[in-house]
Amino acid sequence: MIVTTEIEGGIATVTLNRPEKKNAMNCEMLEALPEAASALSAERAVILTGYGAIATAVAAVCLGAGFQLALGADFRIAHPEAKLSIMEARWGLIPDMGITQSLPKLMRADQAKMLMMTARSFSGVDAAEMGLVTEVSETPLARARALAELLAHQSPDALAGAKRLTEEGWGGGRAALALEAELQAALLGSPNQIEAVMANMQKRAPKFGSA
Repeated sequence: MIVTTEIEGGIATVTLNRPEKKNAMNCEMLEALPEAASALSAERAVILTGYGAIATAVAAVCLGAGFQLALGADFRIAHPEAKLSIMEARWGLIPDMGITQSLPKLMRADQAKMLMMTARSFSGVDAAEMGLVTEVSETPLARARALAELLAHQSPDALAGAKRLTEEGWGGGRAALALEAELQAALLGSPNQIEAVMANMQKRAPKFGSA
């Protein structure tokens, strides 16, 4: 299968499985990804990676459509020596796949134009300095799994609220304050919020219901 999915403990690992082409995106993969995503609505966290990431993180590449796919994730963890690029200009194209929604949240417009117009490659360290990846790690897949396990122990309601708060209200002035109040009011006293308090007080793992 060109996209594989493994689920363990509420954490799904979705793997782009085209190693002979360094897991490059093609039409078949673009069709398979939404199908894989539709089956994961009940999972607590999803890790997206490429086949061979454990063995070849040092030589990992994330170019063009693959990089734009990564930009849509909540978090991005890259090996320091990973090779990344917004490379569509090399082929006389512009980047699409929602880059107008993802990139403005991460970097200045002049930096974005520089990357898009030059199609230059940059490392994981460079990407972290520009704000394009969340962090770098010598073992990015293991770090992603550790982060997913941490998130899986948080209230799904609180996680969804925090995501909406940042996506809809970040830098939004007074309207964002109203959104904060709206989201917090919905959480206070809710079953999952009470469970978070009780689990912390009783020093046990929480047992959350679905969001």
